[in-house]
Amino acid sequence: MNNKFIVNNFNRLELFDINVANLRSKNFYKSAIQNRNFYYKKYNKFLHTKKIKCHICKSDQSLVFFNFKKYQLRKCKNCEVIFNNLDLKKFSKSDFFKSNKVNSKDFREEMIKTYNYRKKIFGLERFKYIKKKIFPNKKKFKVLDLGCGSGYFISVLKDKKIMNKGIDLDVNRIEFCKSLKLNAQLSELSSEKNNSYDLITMFDAIEHFFDPIKELKTATKKLKSKSYILAFTPNINSLSFELMREDLNLLAVFRHICFFNKESLNYLSRKAGLKIKSIEYFGLDVKDYFQFIEFKKKFKLNKSINHFANLTQAIIDKQKMSNSMRIIFQKL
Repeated sequence: MNNKFIVNNFNRLELFDINVANLRSKNFYKSAIQNRNFYYKKYNKFLHTKKIKCHICKSDQSLVFFNFKKYQLRKCKNCEVIFNNLDLKKFSKSDFFKSNKVNSKDFREEMIKTYNYRKKIFGLERFKYIKKKIFPNKKKFKVLDLGCGSGYFISVLKDKKIMNKGIDLDVNRIEFCKSLKLNAQLSELSSEKNNSYDLITMFDAIEHFFDPIKELKTATKKLKSKSYILAFTPNINSLSFELMREDLNLLAVFRHICFFNKESLNYLSRKAGLKIKSIEYFGLDVKDYFQFIEFKKKFKLNKSINHFANLTQAIIDKQKMSNSMRIIFQKL
């Protein structure tokens, strides 16, 4: 293999240099596993023990994809979505969605303390991605960030003088956003005016929806003609899931209802009156895995192999095997 081949191929890769020590708390994986075990113990009573219908298309034809104790993921034979075995009707009435000490601590440790780094790295990168992929020639556009969290993305939009609004259903997150003088509101998507936005962003949101088709249909109504939805969502058909299984933070037992692939995303888009413009893959598989090994084996890896991790991750992204997908939908 000659040097020219290596240079030409590696130059085509898109590298991201993310410092997980700045991105996450020191005890990230310890807390993630403790939270998983806490939630499982408290809420496993809402898990179906018999085969259930697909959360999305209601087909009763599915295969087991993954098991963790009584928790199960199944892959629908019809729409190909991967869904959990929660009784959503009963679970929706539980106290899981209310503020509690676990949620509040997690938000403080993983969002507020890392806010500046997340804004600098994730918030700015997301803005640049939107400018490059969606609005390369448009200077003014109006954005709704659904599930705005701590608000680091809408803070970047504010800095860039882009019209924006963030909405979330968590009072702690909205209060934090308002403390930063951000345009954020505790409200549902359905409360927004129809035909109002050029772009609706859903960063790590659609996997939480009990009814993704309904939510995407509602979002479509809020968009102007030919406008866009940008969604980031975990890719469970990824290297990190194969390596870490139930310990993968993106599995998020009880929090994440559905996982998607190209076929199930196409199914969603057709039902919601959208078309898919692009699907890309960018993840943190390598550093996720190394950080997990650091936690388990009590020695440091990520700092010493940073460039190797960045380069390897770019190759994994290119092969569509990374643990995060970026989907651009367009309103028909």
